[in-house]
Amino acid sequence: MSSASTSNSERLATSVGSDTIAGTLWHPAATPVGVVIVNPATATPERFYSTFAEYLTSRGLGYMPGKRLGIGEDLPAAAMLEWGRWARKPRYFFDDPSMGAVERAAAVDLEVLASGASDDPWASPSQMDALTRHLTSAKVERRTYSPADLGTANLGHHGLLRRKVGEAAWPKLVDWLTASE
Repeated sequence: MSSASTSNSERLATSVGSDTIAGTLWHPAATPVGVVIVNPATATPERFYSTFAEYLTSRGLGYMPGKRLGIGEDLPAAAMLEWGRWARKPRYFFDDPSMGAVERAAAVDLEVLASGASDDPWASPSQMDALTRHLTSAKVERRTYSPADLGTANLGHHGLLRRKVGEAAWPKLVDWLTASE
């Protein structure tokens, strides 16, 4: 599915100290009806998300993935160490007092759609629930897709973003994002 005729993109970069944050801003052909921000997974190159980005922009949604220091190639040692510390805590970064994550999550008062896969080894449904339960002021809708829901043998961590696998779920995600109350 190519949407080259319905969207275009531009590279963005900004310096943060001695590091660079970069990403791609995908523009829909018409005025956007919403914006989706995708922060790439650790060790996943940005190009992996481009198919989903093109799909979103062809449906009138803007897209900008977060990317830090060519994520997927090099991660700062400090980031990996911090991530490792969080992973050993019962409530992940919610147990890190320097984050203020409990208070910050409770302050979110937007509608949130948290989607995942039943067979995701890194963001399992129970892990997703552990993250979203702190959004106490938000209206949270959880969607967990199984491989059978999408007619595939497995979804895993990236399946919802893969063209031949997650594509069956994309229209429902866009419907949620563009629905008006």
